[in-house]
This record gives sequence, structure tokens and C-alpha cells, in this order.
Amino acid sequence: MVEGGRHGLRSLRNRRNPPIARFLEIFPGFVTGKVLPSRRFLATMARGRSEESSRFRRSWPIEVDEDAATTMTRPKLWDDVDGIILDAVGTLIDPVPSVAQVYASAAIRQGLVVELGEVKARFGQYFRNDEVDDQLGPMATDEATEFRRWRRIVGNVLPDLPDPERAFDELWDHFGRPEAWRCFPDVSSGLRALRDAGWPVRIASNFDGRLRDVAGGLADLDGFAEVLIISSEVGYRKPHPKFYHAACLSLGSPPDRVLCVGDDPENDVLGPERAGLRGALLDREGRCPLGLTSFPDLPSLARTLTEARRSFSPRVILG
Repeated sequence: MVEGGRHGLRSLRNRRNPPIARFLEIFPGFVTGKVLPSRRFLATMARGRSEESSRFRRSWPIEVDEDAATTMTRPKLWDDVDGIILDAVGTLIDPVPSVAQVYASAAIRQGLVVELGEVKARFGQYFRNDEVDDQLGPMATDEATEFRRWRRIVGNVLPDLPDPERAFDELWDHFGRPEAWRCFPDVSSGLRALRDAGWPVRIASNFDGRLRDVAGGLADLDGFAEVLIISSEVGYRKPHPKFYHAACLSLGSPPDRVLCVGDDPENDVLGPERAGLRGALLDREGRCPLGLTSFPDLPSLARTLTEARRSFSPRVILG
């Protein structure tokens, strides 16, 4: 069994720790599976739940049949949504310069000239193909796994480097710095609108611990860095159901009341729907596949959800 953090199985079973006890009540499979959630994730879960408005809280635990998730009968997409999950890369943030440009620059520093289009194509190929770790299996991850994975990707994208270790170290450090990223122009106003309307929001991403430094250094994401849901800390990456369920747990809402929004049809719409959530595509370029609900930007998402909540049948709100 691989530990998601230093606490290990013994500490996870300590029922005197309320956040951990609640986690085990809802997701007992984490104990019997290959990967355990990290201490940081459990702390994030506990901290995030305490910050939410009481009107969005729901009673836990709930039971989710992952095999039957696709056949669940749910209300309309916007009806009675309690919380929102937002993807990070491609949805809220984007690397600037681009990944291909940064990789090409690393090669040039070692005297190797590479064609930018080829680097972009190779990165796309190996990024998508490198989803299975030999030690943990499909979609399972932790910090060490992400480190190994990115070392393989760099080696495959730039196979002819004289000093591949130097290039990997440079690239790993580069993409862990806030200045390597920028928020999309609509992010600040969109997040502000969601927050002002009282929507609980979680940023949930296939990433590693570097995302905390990145998010913490971007002004538009102020206030979100402490409640990130990161695959390397959860123990599974999208589109594994346990990733989405961990985000729901942090929100304090059952999956069928959570809307997942992002730029990837599989990871942010279809995967969440299979796990019992609702999903919508953030489609700034107008390329939405047929049959998927989409938004052109975050402010339009905020407006739609807020208007739907006003028109939905009234609920009793205490407090």
C-alpha cells in the first residue's frame, strides 16, 4: 500500500480525529485501496468545510454507487446546485510563455535547436499517453509519482538533450513559479461574481504540490490557494471518481449537487457525470462538442447559476 502522506494507515484509522473519521465514513475504499489521501488534503478538507455558509451545507455521509453513477436520475443541470468545482490549467490559468516555448528554450540553452511545432506535438502526445504509472496503476498518483511522470515526459519531448537532468530541473522549477502562469482575463470578475453570490467554489486540478505556490502568487486567485483539491494529495487524478468525490467532500455537498466546470470534455464534464456530479464545459474558443453544455466565460457561468437559483423552488434557509 502506498501512503498519500506521512500519516499512513494507522493515523487514518484514528477515529478521534474528526476530519479523518468523517473521510473514512464516506470513502472507506481509500483505506482498502492502493492510495491514501495525504495529510495536507485532509487538512484542506476540514478547513474548507468550516468556511462555508450554512445554507449550502448538506448532511453526510452519503452512499455513491460508482458503477451505477451513469444511470442516476438527476434534476436539471442548474437546479439546486450547492457547490462548484473549477479546473485550474486551461480553465483559470495558462502558462505564459507556452509550454512548447519553454521546452524549446531549455533545449536551446544546451545548444539544441528544436522546431516549436514538433515540441508542441510531442508534448501533447506524451502528456496524454503518460497517464499510467508502473508502480501505482491507472489514475493513481502522489507527489513522487508526479515527479517521475514529468521526468518521463520531459525525456520523451526532448530526447536528444546532452544533459536531460538539467533540463528537467529547470522545467520543474519554472512551472512551479507564479510568474510562469497568468489568469485568463475573465477569471477575476468571474470568481468575484461567484463569491459575491455566495457560491462555494473549489479549484480542483490534476497537478502536484507546486500548484499551491502558483495559486498563492496569482492575485486573481487570492483566497483559493488554501482550499485547493490537488490530485497528488487526493491520491487519484481525473477522471477517477474518487478525485471528484474528494472535491465534493471538501465542499460539504453530495455529488449530485455539485457542478464541475473546466476546459476538458472528458475530465471536466463526462468524468464528473460518471461519478454522479454535473458537468459543464468552459469553452472560450467556441469549440464545444455537440451534446455538452458550455459557457463562454466565467461571468456567464456565475450569471446563469445565480439566476437559476433565484427561479428555483424556494428552500428553507436557517440562520
